[in-house]
Amino acid sequence: MWYVGNFFIGLGFIFLFNVWVPYIFLIYIPLFLIEYGIIMNVEENFLFSKFGDGYRRYRQNVPSILPLFKRYDGEKVTPNFIKALKSERHTLITILIVYLLTFIVWSLNTNISNRLMPPM
Repeated sequence: MWYVGNFFIGLGFIFLFNVWVPYIFLIYIPLFLIEYGIIMNVEENFLFSKFGDGYRRYRQNVPSILPLFKRYDGEKVTPNFIKALKSERHTLITILIVYLLTFIVWSLNTNISNRLMPPM
């Protein structure tokens, strides 16, 4: 499910920057598919080697990309949101940096436009 979430995070950035680079959407999808194809392969190999048959059973019940909206009947695990946030800290920091840079560029462009076009 994280793959779908990451796709939509990237898509949000595409919409954010669409004014500056209109054709980036056409580049984003193939690059995302290549990147996550590699990531999924590496992660699945790691999970097979670490968990063996347990991961094989999990894979039989849970799709790789699109989530199912049904309960998983395997081992019950209590979600740990603090651990999840720590594991995604690089993603969150990157999102914050991109938003800050976007705000800075937008502010600079707005200030330059205001100086070039005095109010009437």
